[in-house]
Amino acid sequence: MKSLYICKPDFPSDLIPLLEKKYKITARPKDKGYQTEEELCETAKQYDGMIVAAKYNQVTKKVYDALNGKDFILATVSAGFDHIDDAFLNNEKIKMLSLTGANALSVAEHTITLMLSIYKKIAISNKAMFDGTGRKGIGALPNEVSGKVLGVIGAGFIGKKVIEFAKAFNMKILCYTVGLPENDPLNNQVEMCSVERVLKESDVVTIHTPLNKETVNYLNRERLSLMKQGSILLNTSRTRLVDYKALADLMKQGVIRGAGLDIDDDETEIINLLREIDNVILTPHVAGVTVESVRQSHEQIVEKLLAL
Repeated sequence: MKSLYICKPDFPSDLIPLLEKKYKITARPKDKGYQTEEELCETAKQYDGMIVAAKYNQVTKKVYDALNGKDFILATVSAGFDHIDDAFLNNEKIKMLSLTGANALSVAEHTITLMLSIYKKIAISNKAMFDGTGRKGIGALPNEVSGKVLGVIGAGFIGKKVIEFAKAFNMKILCYTVGLPENDPLNNQVEMCSVERVLKESDVVTIHTPLNKETVNYLNRERLSLMKQGSILLNTSRTRLVDYKALADLMKQGVIRGAGLDIDDDETEIINLLREIDNVILTPHVAGVTVESVRQSHEQIVEKLLAL
């Protein structure tokens, strides 16, 4: 029986007996917090596998070296691998497990909520009411989303769910994605085009791509400058997909009129850049973190481990 260490202190205790049918389980005590790099190295040496969390468990090259070439199972309770060194991804002796669509519904709901909140001026209206300025305090009237053009960059599980919801609002969809099979039904449901056209013609642009070396600052100043006058940007994916200095500049210039961003709450530089800009809504990277999605994510990882 292989040994497996659960690095997540918040891993549901009721799921551990399921894993114990196949693995010898050791779980991180809830009062210990997340492991340091040195502790992860020791875990890698002592166990046949581990379950890690995005962001809070940085699985570095040093952790990889601690494996000393042995077979290993690395399961991450996340869809992306940006917290895991590439060495793990390129070694056939390491079995990588991650989430596939477990939080897609939650993130898509959050994305649509941000879009509606900006178009309907929810945050601005709330402030105006408490300030006593009422309707006069919101400036120009809100807008409808029906008939607007939504540009989707990345049509994986989340992007497809966003498209499904947007269609219910009678939005026209432009989409840029890579790796979509020719027989995927989405090809006949939306207009596929270049990323440049998505940026130039969309009233709302939302990005749903994984973060890797090729996509860091994917929406850089050059690309953001292509966005339609008065458009809105949404990012409920990884923070580093967007150049926020460029975004702040373009918003101050009036090119981009609104932004809904789900970013890490320790990104103080980004928060300060956007603090004084109207029509920005920030949330503390909770788009994919609901009661339901967290539970489903843990259950899915358990299922994948049991299926090995």
